[in-house]
Amino acid sequence: MAIGFFALAVFLFLGLDLEGSYPSSAIAYSSEGVEITYGTTLKLMHERTKFRLHSHDVPYGSGSGQQSVTGFPNVDDANSYWVRLLC
Repeated sequence: MAIGFFALAVFLFLGLDLEGSYPSSAIAYSSEGVEITYGTTLKLMHERTKFRLHSHDVPYGSGSGQQSVTGFPNVDDANSYWVRLLC
């Protein structure tokens, strides 16, 4: 679980436009905001590279039950969708 949150944090950090030279997403920077509620299904994509946050089960051998979280270009499958479960 901690690795998943760490990967998400890194992914979001890399998505920040620190120089302001790239067009910003209308949704990410909307002044009104976008409501994301419990059960919302999301696809997370890095704006500049167009890589999608993608996860899949990986047997680590220790029985940790964790998943690998990576970025893939042009991936649009069930492992590219994220559901908000926290209130």
